[in-house]
Amino acid sequence: MKRYIAILLASALFYSTSLSAAEGPKLQKLVIGYAAPVASLGIIDVINKGGFFHKYGLDVELVFIQGSGVLTAAMVSGQVPLTFLAGAAVVSSTIAGADTVLVSCAINTLFWRLFSTPNIKTVGDLKRKNIGVTRLGTLEDGVLRYLLKERGLNPDRDVTFVPVGAAPQRVIALSRASLMRLLLSRRKTSRQRN
Repeated sequence: MKRYIAILLASALFYSTSLSAAEGPKLQKLVIGYAAPVASLGIIDVINKGGFFHKYGLDVELVFIQGSGVLTAAMVSGQVPLTFLAGAAVVSSTIAGADTVLVSCAINTLFWRLFSTPNIKTVGDLKRKNIGVTRLGTLEDGVLRYLLKERGLNPDRDVTFVPVGAAPQRVIALSRASLMRLLLSRRKTSRQRN
């Protein structure tokens, strides 16, 4: 964790000193973007609220920009010079010709969990179902497509990806799907009794 904080601060300091080395004691404004309000990025808020950015002369504004593709575009345009996003987004933007650099990798493994309604027990049960993602083309979209192919499903034909929004919106959508399924099941049971 200390190493991660050091890399983060070094990246921010490098950026701020490259803007103006002779600013003096005035805090250097820096916008840092992040693509998802998730626990793995909570350290950014902890560093900010803990005063570490101020300690090193930075006035940091954390900006939530949903989806790594949109955040990458904001970074490439210069609106958000420093971001926290998945390595795949940086690689994709570089391949497309953007001048992006990956400074550090805090999480070097896939850590996603697939949550579903109770009727989904296996990956095969996802056939002809909707799968909620933040946005089409995001890292989670790519990971899910890869995993579905690995498990014998065609992600372009067997499932439908639905751009739902960030993690909180996906949880709400899943809860609504579960509730709707429960209500339909009760209605069917009630009809059968009558």
